[in-house]
Amino acid sequence: MSKLYEIANEYAELANSDMDAEMIADTLEGIQGEFEDKAKNILAIIKNEQALELALKAEAKSLTERAKSSSNRIERLKTYLASSLETMELKSITAGVHKLSTRKGVVSVQIDDLEKLPIDFVDFQTVIKADKNLIKEKLKLGEKIEGACLVTGKSTLTIK
Repeated sequence: MSKLYEIANEYAELANSDMDAEMIADTLEGIQGEFEDKAKNILAIIKNEQALELALKAEAKSLTERAKSSSNRIERLKTYLASSLETMELKSITAGVHKLSTRKGVVSVQIDDLEKLPIDFVDFQTVIKADKNLIKEKLKLGEKIEGACLVTGKSTLTIK
């Protein structure tokens, strides 16, 4: 059996050849049938890969949720231990092969209302963003816009 690209190339060559029209039609019909068989097989592979992709994404989501749950449990247990050490007014203890110790929290700034801060304490950021919809409209109307042009993306395949 031929490769898909070979079938497509052969079909294109025959459609543009100088052979007898009836002979070309018969040959093209045979090539088209071979192409359809090949496409059917490729579509089956695509469907299987799509099912695998969905299953893997679902499993990844499940594992991510489990990891987050485990992480939360670890943090709760650490907080519990630290709180207990502080309650007992201990800086550190040795528990088996493990050593537990607490240290003072880091001083940080909490902003309660950004609007009330004096201007000297605010950092302004400007974001420049192109209005692609407006540019597209103007380019389609034939206007020239320096720094922009219309491009056509790749064709897409629809499977139903």
